[in-house]
Amino acid sequence: MGLANLIIFKAMKILLRSPNWIGDAVLSTSALSYLREKVSEAHITVLAKDWVRDIFLHHPSVDKTISFNRVRVALIRDIRRAEYNTGILFTNSFSSAFPFFTARIKRRVGYDTNARGFLLTERIPVPEDLEKIHQRDYYLHLVRILVPGDEVPEAQLYLAREEEEKASSILESVGIKGDRKIVGINPGASYGPSKRWPQEKFASLARGIIEKYKAEILIFGSRSEEKLGEVLIKGIEKDAVNLIGRTTLRELMALVKRCSLFITNDTGPMHIASALNVPVVAIFGPTDPVRTSPLGVSTVIRKEVNCSPCRYRSCPLNHECMERITVEEVLESTGKYLLTENEDLC
Repeated sequence: MGLANLIIFKAMKILLRSPNWIGDAVLSTSALSYLREKVSEAHITVLAKDWVRDIFLHHPSVDKTISFNRVRVALIRDIRRAEYNTGILFTNSFSSAFPFFTARIKRRVGYDTNARGFLLTERIPVPEDLEKIHQRDYYLHLVRILVPGDEVPEAQLYLAREEEEKASSILESVGIKGDRKIVGINPGASYGPSKRWPQEKFASLARGIIEKYKAEILIFGSRSEEKLGEVLIKGIEKDAVNLIGRTTLRELMALVKRCSLFITNDTGPMHIASALNVPVVAIFGPTDPVRTSPLGVSTVIRKEVNCSPCRYRSCPLNHECMERITVEEVLESTGKYLLTENEDLC
């Protein structure tokens, strides 16, 4: 980018359309940080669906967030009145680009997908090696087209002191004191059951962690996964705290930050934990870790099977990719995160 264009870009009001999935929204914060570092004077607004909007709260790269869950006419009117002069689309859909076009944002940048090229002023080709690119780098590539560079900022989330204090209060209310070792377990996956390790295995794993490491267990998930929590609690048959459907997204984030380890399927809270610098043990089945692996301190457990990766929400076969992962190997992988130098389990 020439000096004249860079000066113009620094003065821009940028509207950035967030990804729709929680994990993708977390990964997009790396591109946000990159953009802020390169053009610090720009005003950056994130347009997001309500269920991911709070991901960007308190992020230093974001000046403002607005909801996409609104009547389209009102949304387009407000975008036009705000006079954004650059729109960046992390989403791939036609419907997400249309408001930018009808609001007459002068510069509209996104990947040339889903027959929406005519809605964009800068149509970025999808990388040829897409299947080998991590989702974080997919978003970074887009902003690097605007502002070239090689930096790779970490995907990070930020909590206010009041939110961390609320987490302490929640833990105290369920009898967990500040000095206790906590392991978070996320047994669900919003994409569908194909990404879920069997619940009976999660229950057996939790029992093993309680017995071997004397750790407290917190079970996380969304309101739509409440039945998973009920099944898991019955299967554990020991003290564990079921928080599925009982926290806001921000409360979940603050509680995850208190964990010594987070054990999860490939789903949004996995990336939340990584972005909060919590070690992760991630159980992968039908998805490819090359594209969506946790980026922080982590262990990925996956079995190579002929039919994986796939795009099925429910496995039409015998779910071999998940069934072959044993409780013992997952439990073994937790030791390096839960043992301290002074502990002796012999």
